[in-house]
Amino acid sequence: MNNLFSCFTIVVSLATVFSGCGKTDDRAGQDVTAANAVRVKTEVAARRIFENRLAVQGSVEALISADVSSRLSGILDSVWVDEGDSVISNETRLFQVDPVSLSNQVVVARQALAVAYSQHEVAKASLGSAKASYDKAKLDFDRYKRLHDEKRVTDNEFEIRDTALRQEKANLLVGEANVKLCAQQVEQAEAQLAIALKSLSDSLVFAPISGRVSVRNFEPGEYASSGNVVVSIVDVENLEVAAFIPAVYFDTVKIGKTSLRLSAGGRNLGEAVISYRSPVIDTTLRTVEIKAKLDNGTAKAFAPGMMVDATIVFERHEAIGVPSSSILNRGGKSVVFVVNNGKVEKRIVDIGMNTDGWTEILSGLKSGEQVICEGHTIVREGALVEIVK
Repeated sequence: MNNLFSCFTIVVSLATVFSGCGKTDDRAGQDVTAANAVRVKTEVAARRIFENRLAVQGSVEALISADVSSRLSGILDSVWVDEGDSVISNETRLFQVDPVSLSNQVVVARQALAVAYSQHEVAKASLGSAKASYDKAKLDFDRYKRLHDEKRVTDNEFEIRDTALRQEKANLLVGEANVKLCAQQVEQAEAQLAIALKSLSDSLVFAPISGRVSVRNFEPGEYASSGNVVVSIVDVENLEVAAFIPAVYFDTVKIGKTSLRLSAGGRNLGEAVISYRSPVIDTTLRTVEIKAKLDNGTAKAFAPGMMVDATIVFERHEAIGVPSSSILNRGGKSVVFVVNNGKVEKRIVDIGMNTDGWTEILSGLKSGEQVICEGHTIVREGALVEIVK
């Protein structure tokens, strides 16, 4: 009996031991599998916006500006505007040159014209008198000629009448010439008056455009020569951005279509569409100038002379994208590694544009797949991986 009990005890103990050994082996296998899995991070392949773009620096320019010069030489009597003042086209007075002297010249010119008119009237009256004298001399001549032909007057009497007629004819010609001369003097006096009036008008200068005064070069009482710029005006509401880009982009820029994204000091200042592309390329720098008009809403954030960062967007479309760092070059081909049911799969992909650290995938990958972006340089196809956040 004791021997039988001892044998049973030994069998149970052996069963317990073997049972315990089996459980220990299963846990060890699981621990080995977890230890072999590579810890990786993934990013979902998803549709994103990709752009073909170029970053340049540009400057803001006024579409319309005017350097307002003095039309006359003289002392500036008044300058009514200062730098920063707003002006309205054809309404705001800017400055005036020596109006008193010019007004006096108008008075003198008017008097000269009045004298010319009077002289013209005197000349016409004198011509009338000369014409009357000529007509009388002509009648006397004709009568004496008949009498002379009839031998009723002497040759001397006839010659007296002939000489008198010639004298009156000469007086008539002088009178006609004098009338013509006086008429020309009237025209000259009228021209002088017109010039004097124009000079007086030109002495008072109005703003040729609406905008703001950017420069004032003279003060009242200073002498300004004809052509000197007294004030400069810029239209601060109608602005454009000008920039130079490499000549290789000449055909890529489409006037009225290619957009320009603007920023300054890290602030997004909106977009504009390229409205001008220079028809010529700078042969020294191999660049081409482009310009984009700013609409009224966008222009409020800018000032002429301001420097801006401009991003030219040549093309923009949506496509599947992955982090650029997740793409490797293997054997001259672009590959990515994806996680499928906990295992690594290698995909050969065709790539397109790069935008903000993301690369466009043209083929080889579907939207929604998990692409390894960290740890992909040490994994192999078929390997077990553990995705960590």
